[in-house]
Order: sequence, then structure tokens, then C-alpha cells
Amino acid sequence: MTARKVRVVTEAGHEVQQPVHVDMDARIEARKNEAVDEPFSFQLGGERFVMSPPEHADWRIATGLDDSNAAGLRDFVRELLGDEQFERFMEHAMPSDMLGDLIRDCQKHYGTTPGESPASKRSSRSTRRR
Repeated sequence: MTARKVRVVTEAGHEVQQPVHVDMDARIEARKNEAVDEPFSFQLGGERFVMSPPEHADWRIATGLDDSNAAGLRDFVRELLGDEQFERFMEHAMPSDMLGDLIRDCQKHYGTTPGESPASKRSSRSTRRR
């Protein structure tokens, strides 16, 4: 694979070309511009809510997400709904296990599923009990 060169300004103020193999800024921007056929929506308390695709969520929020982590689920839902919808969402009561179901329904709609990262699988193999 050939590395792409980007312009970098040094501390001395000189512009130099530096190789980069993956331009994550370009990937993030491209993902923002992807069209989703039909957004995931749900009704709660007579109000309609629309969730963004879970794979677009900030990885720092999605880390360690499971049904037993109520604060993590809440932050993840805020990320998927956005601040304005989240404030309205918080006005309605919902059992916590149903919140996990809602997130799984959203993941299913967008064709994503939670799971271990490849790094976790490799490290699990090397550290498993023998």
C-alpha cells in the first residue's frame, strides 16, 4: 500500500510532506455524508424520536457498553438522539432493560451488532486459561 502524503507545518513554521497511510479525517467526513435510506425511529409517550446509526457514535462513549452500565447506556442514547431529543426522551419513564432492547433494535435496523473488537479476541486467546 502506498502512503499518501500530507502537508505538515513544523514547530519552526516550515511546511513538509509527511506520509500517512489512512486519512481518518476523510473517512469521518465521508461517513457524515453517507445517506441512510430510512432513519431508525421509535415512539415513546406519544412522541417520535429518531436515532442516528450506532456506528457513527463516538467510540469513547460506546466503549464498555452493556445493559448493566446504566450511565453508559444513557450517554450512548444521548449520542444517538442528540441533545434536544435526549432532553425530551428523559421526560419519559422506561424500564432499563427496555432501553437495552431499544439500542439493540436500532443496531439491527442499521445492520450493526455489538461485539468484541479483533484486538480483544486476540488478547483473549493469548491470556485464556490452559
